Amino acid sequence: MVDRGRIVRRVAWVAVAAALIGWAVLALRPKPIPVEIASVAEGPLAVTIAAEGRTRVRDRYVVATPVSGLLGRLRVREGDWVAAGQVIGQISPLPLDPLDPRQEGAAAARLRAAEAASREATTRIEQEESALALATRERQRTAGLVASGDLPRQALDEWRDRETVATQNLTTARARALAAAAEVDVARAALLPMMGRLGLGKEASLPLRAPIAGCVLTLHQVSQRVLPAGTPLLEISDPAYLELVVEVLSTDAVQVNPGARVIIDRWGGDQPLDATVRLLEPAAFTRVSALGIEEQRVNVIADLLPEERTRAARLGDAYRIEARIVLRETPRALLIPLSALFRRQEDWACYVVTNDSTLAERRLTLGDRGERYAIVRAGLQPGERVLLHPRNDLSPGRLVAPIQP
Repeated sequence: MVDRGRIVRRVAWVAVAAALIGWAVLALRPKPIPVEIASVAEGPLAVTIAAEGRTRVRDRYVVATPVSGLLGRLRVREGDWVAAGQVIGQISPLPLDPLDPRQEGAAAARLRAAEAASREATTRIEQEESALALATRERQRTAGLVASGDLPRQALDEWRDRETVATQNLTTARARALAAAAEVDVARAALLPMMGRLGLGKEASLPLRAPIAGCVLTLHQVSQRVLPAGTPLLEISDPAYLELVVEVLSTDAVQVNPGARVIIDRWGGDQPLDATVRLLEPAAFTRVSALGIEEQRVNVIADLLPEERTRAARLGDAYRIEARIVLRETPRALLIPLSALFRRQEDWACYVVTNDSTLAERRLTLGDRGERYAIVRAGLQPGERVLLHPRNDLSPGRLVAPIQP
């Protein structure tokens, strides 16, 4: 007969041995390494150049002393708004020698030059009015053609931009005409002492007028004092017409084209502002970086979109901004985080986390790269999980514990 007790003991020993072997296998098996992963998905990508910049008023007018004389205390302060032609101060010209024909001839020549400049400014206004009327007619005509489908939407946007530029040019021309008229008054006032008014009384004083309607940005002189001709007194501008000056490396500037989109970050508002590149300054300049390296930089000038001016109303002259100039945009592509990439010889590669939580290496073909993502041309499929921040101690086949960041 079979000894059942012996069989039971053998089965028990076999079970214990199997348990010990299983425990040994589990103990010797590598523990999963916690790693961060991300899923590969499709989305838009923009290739941008990030740089710092500042705001700048587009038209700045400096009011200077037209003649040498005694300046009275100015009637405005920084931040005050003035109207075009408003008297902002008085200056009493110093007497000239009426017997000196050289001074008399120079003053008369200045008057003729000022009158010629005033006539030219008036003609310029007429030209800008004609240009604005033409742009308005073309915009209206193009709007009808776009509505009927004969022209693309882009044609209407171009004529709207031209109409806006023509309006701004007309405003500038009118302001310059006011400045030219003020120069005529100055030139005429310079002849007053030669007509027998040799004193410095109130009747011989010359009013200083604001050339445009705007805000007083800077005061260079406040108190009463004697100043030579041409001394700057104050600066006036309309802060509603701001332009953006973005400094980029000259090697990056060659990739920027007029009309490129500009995204303004960290300007003080909750949402970014949109702008477009108007021009690139033709000359570069040298700037020393924080690391002490000399760099050649170029100023990229951009304008805010008309619909953004209301939100940007709190911005002033010389405010700091951070900008991203968009070079290329892809509306939909397969994207991988840049933090998942590493070099394998001459190729780009990444680690893919398989369904059994092990690593598999993939060689990739990449396209454009943005600030955080790159376009995958070949090597991955949507939905696959990739390892972020690959370490040197990881290798294909290693067991990991995925963590979704």
